[in-house]
Amino acid sequence: MIGASSPVFANITSPGKLQFTPVLSGTEVDVAGLAAQIQKGVDEMTAAGINKVVLLAHMQTLAIEKALASRLKNVDIIVAGGSNTLLSDADDVLRSGDQSAGAYPYETRDAVGQPTVVVNVDADYKYLGRFMAPFDDKGVLIPQRFDTRLSGAWVTSETDDSAGGVTPSSLVIQVRDAIKAVLKSKDGNIFGKTSEFLEGRRAAVRNEETNFGNLSADANLWYARLLDPSVQISLKNGGGIRSEIGEVLAMPGATSAAVLTPPKANPASGRLAGEVSQLAIETALKFNNKLWVFDVTAVQLKTLLEHGVAVLGSQGRFPQVGGMSFSYDPTRAAQTLDANFAVTVAGERIRSLKVGTDVVVQNGVVVGNAQRTFRLVTLNFLAEGTSVVAGGGDGYPFPATADFIRLVKLESSMAEASAGGPASTSTAVLGSEQDAFMKYMKSQFGSTAFGVKDTPSAQDSRIQNLSQRADSVLN
Repeated sequence: MIGASSPVFANITSPGKLQFTPVLSGTEVDVAGLAAQIQKGVDEMTAAGINKVVLLAHMQTLAIEKALASRLKNVDIIVAGGSNTLLSDADDVLRSGDQSAGAYPYETRDAVGQPTVVVNVDADYKYLGRFMAPFDDKGVLIPQRFDTRLSGAWVTSETDDSAGGVTPSSLVIQVRDAIKAVLKSKDGNIFGKTSEFLEGRRAAVRNEETNFGNLSADANLWYARLLDPSVQISLKNGGGIRSEIGEVLAMPGATSAAVLTPPKANPASGRLAGEVSQLAIETALKFNNKLWVFDVTAVQLKTLLEHGVAVLGSQGRFPQVGGMSFSYDPTRAAQTLDANFAVTVAGERIRSLKVGTDVVVQNGVVVGNAQRTFRLVTLNFLAEGTSVVAGGGDGYPFPATADFIRLVKLESSMAEASAGGPASTSTAVLGSEQDAFMKYMKSQFGSTAFGVKDTPSAQDSRIQNLSQRADSVLN
């Protein structure tokens, strides 16, 4: 077995001092260069006499794993990851509402013409991917003997311990029950209420404004203003929201859209319907980035937002904002950056931008004093980025000379505040995104539930996609 992570990890995660080869240039992965690097490790294995090789790949995009399959040699199976793509075969029973994105396994030929496969299933333990691999005596796969009855996407169960006749291990049961006890405790620790489904699903927060994106950005802004009243705006990446808070209900055999509801009650933990728990918050904001504050000029703010909409289509960089609203035209020229994250082509997509009542961009042009500043709260991941590449996380071109203020330092130096204040109880690290959200929900929606419905992109007001609606930011 050999493992490989995508070069984009240098931009979209915080990998510390790990080095990635080939180095990512812009947003495109050099698949040929990536294959050449992986091949070195494969060749070491085959030189040692190993004739069955499994590549564990986390490339974020299934198309890249498929492309690697045809460029590599002597790799028999690629286990893909990161794209959440559900592959299945005709014998598989899928969860209600799920649709297959292709055959399990995906079959092709490698660089020397030998059979190779790619397997992948959806995320969050919804399925167990299983591939029974028949090999000949030379370690070459035999596609004619692939058996769909034994292989494919096996749906998981919350209630069936026997897993189709298998006797569960008593040790596994002990571990499972210990974890369930922790989850039960966290799900009974309540930080607020919502009467609406909080839209945090990947396809939504990476493509449009959502009510959860707004709520989370507003929480960061509220928290920052408690410690620094001059903070005006909030910017975070949609990719930092990892799940919804609420229920997605799809009836068996249904062809219509799923029913989205607020969190249902959990009698086992004592949580009532609509209550938002520590578990839900930790799950949705699981990266728990720290909050940083600094000043950006009008020009820099436009540049940051241009980056957020430069590459569209479920990109983690897509912004979620508070304290401002903007429109963008996806048909216009996108901003591009060089390898050092310097702007090489100024984007033309941001058409209107307003901070409070201050008009910052009109008809695609910065108006007023271009060097006037706005106090911004954002995530340390976006501002600091990684030690591997220049620029911030998700490639955000934050100014290198910014005077970042870490809110944890401000909060930890403050005395205990009154109920609902910045030092009120949460379970998260001070100055973090979870900390801000917990305290915001408890303060603002502890007794009265949050009640703003998510809207389709044609009705979004903070982030207006001009291919979906008319521009009303400045009106």
